[in-house]
Amino acid sequence: MTDKNFTAIAVLMDRSGSMQTIRSDAEGALKSFIEEQAKVEGSCTIRLSEFDTVYNDVYPSVSLPFAPAYSLRPRGGTALYDGIGRLINDFGTELEAIPEPMRPGNVLVVIVTDGQENSSREFNKGMVRAMIQNQSRVYNWNFLFLAANQY
Repeated sequence: MTDKNFTAIAVLMDRSGSMQTIRSDAEGALKSFIEEQAKVEGSCTIRLSEFDTVYNDVYPSVSLPFAPAYSLRPRGGTALYDGIGRLINDFGTELEAIPEPMRPGNVLVVIVTDGQENSSREFNKGMVRAMIQNQSRVYNWNFLFLAANQY
């Protein structure tokens, strides 16, 4: 049994060069999202990762009120599928390490991207779609795409 009053959020931010035109919108969307989540009852953690052709964990899971401000610095190509695949694997491993009674009853993955893909090498669209479907069906994860219409 999981903790129904605990929500764990993982955010994946596209920092590729194509995000330059919507940089302030993406930063604002993340800030607003965090502010809105802070109003929801129960405990909540958030982690932030970013990607271009390189995947980077910006900060590990922290209690929502302690989430650092984020500044998007666009650069590089867009390895969207690699970023999503890596985040799902890393976040799944993190949650699996928590004793089951303490695991979050609600899991949300937020992907902020313009939806372009041009650099993935490890994962492809079919693999990522299957991963999302598996996490949704088996573990009841929820996925939210901001500034994109991918799935």
